[in-house]
Amino acid sequence: MIYSFGDLSTDVDGSVITNTVTGRQYLRFDSFNLTYAETLQAVDSGGIYSSWSIADSGINDDFINAAFGQQGENPCSTGADYALENCGTLSGWQDGAFGASYVGNLDYYAYLSTVGRTGPGGTNPIGITEFAASGRVSEYEAWSSIANLDSNFSPRPINLLLYREASDIEVPEPATLFLLTFALFGLAVRKIRQPR
Repeated sequence: MIYSFGDLSTDVDGSVITNTVTGRQYLRFDSFNLTYAETLQAVDSGGIYSSWSIADSGINDDFINAAFGQQGENPCSTGADYALENCGTLSGWQDGAFGASYVGNLDYYAYLSTVGRTGPGGTNPIGITEFAASGRVSEYEAWSSIANLDSNFSPRPINLLLYREASDIEVPEPATLFLLTFALFGLAVRKIRQPR
């Protein structure tokens, strides 16, 4: 089954949410369960997500905008960076459409908050975005600390949102495509030459 909201589309059997306008991909909210340190290792060179990056406030804004099918300013930007902000409600939303995380009626992802890093004391570098079962989308720009992200939700994880640009998506090399085409051609010729 494929879910589409605004410019975002995902196959529930896969692990990727795709922005159909820009080609940027995001991992679904429940595609992994890693601590902050494990996520850093996963996106590092040689890690299991080495072609991916951790979303920051700007990427979070882009994700929310894309979900509502709009460009420009984040609909959540009301100036209240240190409180839960309502971004609007997605029409036709189905709970868990972008990945079931945290609890049954609330799906969260975390991101690196640029507001948190430069905020009072710089102690809250993690922001969270919430997709409620009703379709309501909210964000908390400078939600909490890395330690709280790891410990407070360990039985019900909130993962950091990972993304990659369309230019970073691996496509088969021409030589690989040539070999595959040649092999398929050979199989076809063999099938034709078989005695009947």
